[in-house]
Amino acid sequence: QPTLGETIQINVDQALGGSVGVIGASFDGPADLPLGSGRLLIQPPGLAFWGVTTGTSGAPGVGTGSLPLAIPNDPAMHRLRLDFQAFVLDPGAADGFSATGGLETWIW
Repeated sequence: QPTLGETIQINVDQALGGSVGVIGASFDGPADLPLGSGRLLIQPPGLAFWGVTTGTSGAPGVGTGSLPLAIPNDPAMHRLRLDFQAFVLDPGAADGFSATGGLETWIW
């Protein structure tokens, strides 16, 4: 559970190794919008945090990634909702990318 003044870690695993990925974040709540053959589960507009997964390049299921996110010690952020979803480029997946399920959490 994220708390004011602490750092949380958003992790992605079982992705394609050595691939470009993005973790999207939104403060506007969950969504369920079509995105290729999948679903976008965070409300646009969102924030995008880009990176490259670890693991052997091109190997399916071995890639991981993480996003450390510092939560400011600001009372205005108390009870703020955060929604996340990750996407990784994957030529073996439908539409050339794979997506995680959504993650929702609240700051306390």
